[in-house]
Amino acid sequence: MSYRSTLSQLDIQTDQINNLSQSFWHIFNHFAVMESDVNEVLTVLTRNYRLVVITNGFISAQLPRMQAAVIEHFFQAVVVSEAIGFAKPSPEIFHHALSRLNLTLAQVLYVGHSLKHDYAGATQVKIDFCYYNRKNQNLPQEAKPNFMMSKLLNLLELFN
Repeated sequence: MSYRSTLSQLDIQTDQINNLSQSFWHIFNHFAVMESDVNEVLTVLTRNYRLVVITNGFISAQLPRMQAAVIEHFFQAVVVSEAIGFAKPSPEIFHHALSRLNLTLAQVLYVGHSLKHDYAGATQVKIDFCYYNRKNQNLPQEAKPNFMMSKLLNLLELFN
């Protein structure tokens, strides 16, 4: 059930729903809650590596959220599915990101938190994959990421 249908059932008027929707979207797009160690990890990695974001979503949401988190300066490129017409796990979004930075498959480690989108896409194009398993969930038997971590700071251990 969508929030619109929920609000309608509560007899909240359409103009109020639209105002609420616009307010929510504005807050969502301009607010970010950062996980601990993000800045440290990104600071260390950008010393020797070029970083790219590959995200499913909308340009109007992803870029302002990165700016709100003050992390956009760490990334050489941001590839947003809306902008290129392909979403993860489609191989095209990964190939687009590789071509933006003129990288080969062997030069890339893709870090992601979704087996459905990140792992599936990275493995389709044969990019090494590190699964950010922050909830320490058991993996399906068929999932075999190259690396796995439960804390973001552990990513730095892969590069020492």
